[in-house]
Amino acid sequence: MTDFNLDHLWESEAQEHKAVTEKTFATLQNDFAALLDAAFETIQGGGKVIFFGNGGSA
Repeated sequence: MTDFNLDHLWESEAQEHKAVTEKTFATLQNDFAALLDAAFETIQGGGKVIFFGNGGSA
């Protein structure tokens, strides 16, 4: 039987989550800033920005 180490699992999962989060932020930062700029300009110009999802869980 294999020994289960909750502390090891917790730490490894947390580290993996941290790595994914950091990569996501680095990858999407410029695109997100461009989206915010476009939305701001649209609203300032009298337009509107509509957000919608796929209707998953609510």
